[in-house]
Amino acid sequence: MNGNRTTSSAATAVHFAALLASVGVVIGAGRGLGEVLAQGWLDLGFHRTVFTTLRDEALNRAVAMGIGGAAVAALVCVLRLVVPRSRRVLSLSLISDIALDKTVRLRALIFTLALGCVLMARSTSLLGNLRLVYTSAALSVVVFLSAAILVSAWVAGRVRDPRAASFSATFGAIYACGAGALVGALQQNIGGGLGLLQVENVCGNVGVAIGVVLAFIGLRSLARERRRFGTTLSWGPLLILLAAWGASSFLARPALVARNPKSVILIGIDTLRADYTNLEGVPANGRDLTPNMRRVAEGGVSFRSALSQAPWTMPAFASIFTGRYPREHGASHLLAWLDKRELALAEILAEAGYRTAGVISNNQIDAMRGFAQGYDVYDDDNVVGLEQHSGSGVTDRGLELIDEMADEPFFLFLHYFDPHYDYRESPDWPWADSYDGWLLGAQNNITNLREKRQLLSDREVQYLRDCYAEEVALTDREIGRVLDRLSELGLEDDVAVVIVGDHGEEFFEHGWLGHTISVHEEVMKVPLAMRLPGVPPAPPVDGVVETRLVFGTLLDYLELEPPGMPATASLLPLVRGDPNPDGEEPVAFGSALLAREKARSGKRIELYVVQQGKWKLIRDETRDLDFLFDLERDPREQTDLAEAEPGRRDALRERLKAWIEGLSGSKRTGKLGAEAVEALEATGYL
Repeated sequence: MNGNRTTSSAATAVHFAALLASVGVVIGAGRGLGEVLAQGWLDLGFHRTVFTTLRDEALNRAVAMGIGGAAVAALVCVLRLVVPRSRRVLSLSLISDIALDKTVRLRALIFTLALGCVLMARSTSLLGNLRLVYTSAALSVVVFLSAAILVSAWVAGRVRDPRAASFSATFGAIYACGAGALVGALQQNIGGGLGLLQVENVCGNVGVAIGVVLAFIGLRSLARERRRFGTTLSWGPLLILLAAWGASSFLARPALVARNPKSVILIGIDTLRADYTNLEGVPANGRDLTPNMRRVAEGGVSFRSALSQAPWTMPAFASIFTGRYPREHGASHLLAWLDKRELALAEILAEAGYRTAGVISNNQIDAMRGFAQGYDVYDDDNVVGLEQHSGSGVTDRGLELIDEMADEPFFLFLHYFDPHYDYRESPDWPWADSYDGWLLGAQNNITNLREKRQLLSDREVQYLRDCYAEEVALTDREIGRVLDRLSELGLEDDVAVVIVGDHGEEFFEHGWLGHTISVHEEVMKVPLAMRLPGVPPAPPVDGVVETRLVFGTLLDYLELEPPGMPATASLLPLVRGDPNPDGEEPVAFGSALLAREKARSGKRIELYVVQQGKWKLIRDETRDLDFLFDLERDPREQTDLAEAEPGRRDALRERLKAWIEGLSGSKRTGKLGAEAVEALEATGYL
């Protein structure tokens, strides 16, 4: 008798765990479908990515809910066997007792409200989005438990048979809690700063609702001894998931094919101005800051005049990853993000069967801001702020990933942050050692330096420059470790390496320290070098180019042509020495679109820049001013020629106007939460 009871309990536990896992499959599929629709992968024909997203989302939630259900069921079974007195508490009749007894029901409701108050009180000690999420969780607990009590009472009160009342009350409670889960999902969306009508949230919440209905029907069927129907609901979605997994080798075949399937390492360096790199030889002052970057340039090509599309990290890298201008991709304001509908380089390579991984060290390009699109691994463990150097951690993780992915085509993005302020000495270089002034202590942080810039003598500014130079050298050494590993593994002929800066840094050349609010050369001109196996080394390219063309260049080099994607410009013709087909000098554009920022940021600007040949026009839209510079005679941009060269000024202004009018895309301002604001304040952007 006891053996049969044990077997029955075990079978019930297995059914319960399987049912919850199946519910997880449905919910995961809903979340995955929302992501697919939000990313636009169906429109792009990215069938591999669609399948793997649905499969992986369903699997992750099935495993989580299945393990949770198994753990709960196992615990109940063990307690009922080991502690006989627990059988009364862990029986279905307990729920019907609460449901049918008004006194017990009132006590349960009071306990639920008290629990909610305790949780709400706990949430007051938290900050930012955490407080909102925790408060939502507390409210969800109250809603769930109260609904379970009231609904179970309503259901049980309409059933005469006491045994049937127990079952009915139980499943009424489960159904109420499950329906409350939909409310919880909505609250979680709000807590995360997401719009409730965003397609991925709508699909995910529909998945929750379907899962709730599935659980209710399945459990009720099992309770009423409809084993066959209950078993079908318990195991059906799981079996479908297993069948999809078994067919992965067929369904996950790449829809795109790279006809030149080389691996790619894209090395992005934060805050690296071009004149602090030595890509063509050792400078006269003997400070060879970047010998390893020069290794890449000498084995491939460098670009002497590479213009970033923005003077700060997020819009600059968004342009590199999408090939689009900041006004088009929309990640151009302090609280903006890269929209999921933007087609990023990693997404295309993932669809082509590449393994994709990123290692970042700046929260301006983290997953919350949409930059993890298309990556199998997106590691942000080295986002450590301004207080310490992070380059060695980025390299260590990058080397691990190279070792893991070396046997198949891969794309690896390595992001180095160390040249970014705060400026700190590095013990392996002597250039800042002679300084013994007041910046050696806690005074040396960007907020303090800007507030006290009138106290900074030439000696202090030179010290900051020397610290910056040491951080550039430190970063170059880390790049050398990556290049050495490729040599050790014999991958030099199989891996393309691209090095690009996102923006530079100003040391009071035009009255500012740092970046973001200027589009002068020290901020907008960045290093760009690439070594492309199979493409012969070429002399440095003189004409101005845009860093956003890294996107199209890599697709061109890999011979990847995503269907439905507009043609993108490539730098390969310049590398091969092909003449410009229209006979014009190359032209490049950039912008700083911060006109609507909060006043406390000190960064309400709207600047545009156009450069063609030696001429560069800066348009200050906020002040309705134009500045014109001859970079050949005046590389430091000290002499404004806008009035002396009105014909040249007007021609470039018309070129700039036509470019702006021809842009398409988003102008939205993001609404990231308090955590993002705190991060911007910590890194000197607010």
